[in-house]
Amino acid sequence: MPPSSAIRRYLFGYFVTNVGVGGFTLAVGLILFARTGSAEMFGILVGMEFGLGLIGQVIGVSVLDRRDALKVAIIANVVRGCAVLGCGALLLATAGTTVLTSVFLVSAIIRPLYRAASFALVVRVCEPVELARVNGLRFGLLQVAQVTGLLWVSLLNAVAPQPVMLLGVAACLLAGTAILAGLRHLPAKEPPDTADRMFGRWRELGAAFRRTPAVAVHLLLGCAGPLAVALAAVLVAPVNAELGGGALGIIALDGSAAAGSFVAVMITRKFAVERLPSLIWAAPPLMAAGLLLLGLNQSVPAGVVAFLGLGCGSVLSATALDSLLQYRTAARLVGRLAISQEAAVSLFALVALPVFGRLLAERGVGVASVVFATVLAGFTVAFAVGWSVRRTRLLTSPVGIPDRIEGRT
Repeated sequence: MPPSSAIRRYLFGYFVTNVGVGGFTLAVGLILFARTGSAEMFGILVGMEFGLGLIGQVIGVSVLDRRDALKVAIIANVVRGCAVLGCGALLLATAGTTVLTSVFLVSAIIRPLYRAASFALVVRVCEPVELARVNGLRFGLLQVAQVTGLLWVSLLNAVAPQPVMLLGVAACLLAGTAILAGLRHLPAKEPPDTADRMFGRWRELGAAFRRTPAVAVHLLLGCAGPLAVALAAVLVAPVNAELGGGALGIIALDGSAAAGSFVAVMITRKFAVERLPSLIWAAPPLMAAGLLLLGLNQSVPAGVVAFLGLGCGSVLSATALDSLLQYRTAARLVGRLAISQEAAVSLFALVALPVFGRLLAERGVGVASVVFATVLAGFTVAFAVGWSVRRTRLLTSPVGIPDRIEGRT
């Protein structure tokens, strides 16, 4: 398959899949908020999602670098799609939210497998010089997919019973899987790891961290973008309720996050790898500024600008840090490093999101936004400290077997 065709198919499948993921996540949040009136409950649920994701990450270390990443992505997504499909069927027999919550948490175990496999696939569909462009498009499409998922779910919910809404979500997950299946003729750039012992793979990963300890800082910095996306998901319903925005308010908030992601894509599409660290200096302050504005001014214009900053900053951060992680990592370790990144995000979110939900419930949008603006600004401090010690080696020292950057410092 020609590289350009493979990139288009990969991005299209990624987009359609995340329409389903975004629609499901936002539907669960809106349903729970409508029935309980509590943002704290959804914050706890999203925190539990990241916690259960640790199980998927342990499984991922065992299988991802032993198996073809495309097969892992397809199997994980088929299981997730069928679970949501079954949820819709079961909701025909019960009006409760227990089955919805259960499937949400089951999908949490599967999600990191798909995300890490998708991360590993990027280096197979494009060349190193294209990493920043493809990752920028990938994260931009993620934002657009989330908004499209909201619109799709809202439309189905307006014209059909709730189970049909979930069937529509499942259709997106399975359609995205079918599109990705067309990548099966991609040539493998390196044979998968055939080691048959999980502990051996853990030891090899540990050795990679010992050889390149700065990669731990890299993974910590990589938490900023996903954390901002998760905060935005938790914020949508309570912010919209406090501002009295109605259905159009939700679309405006998510739409501004998508617009911010488009701005980020336009910024990053021509970035050379060597220039990516400059984005890391800019992204966390931009996200922090958006939350600070929302904390100081609870109004619709402030909300739109805040979500614009979160959308733009999250894509800038994730594009730079994911591209550099893929660039510096040996192909046979890229899956395990992707899982390690997911684990870092999960551990951070497991603590942060329930706290954020409680702050929203007890102190309101203003206080919660200011507190987490400070947290996001702290990522810039961590980067500044690491940069002062390691300079460019903080983000470019080879991890494992340096198949792309041997000899670089």
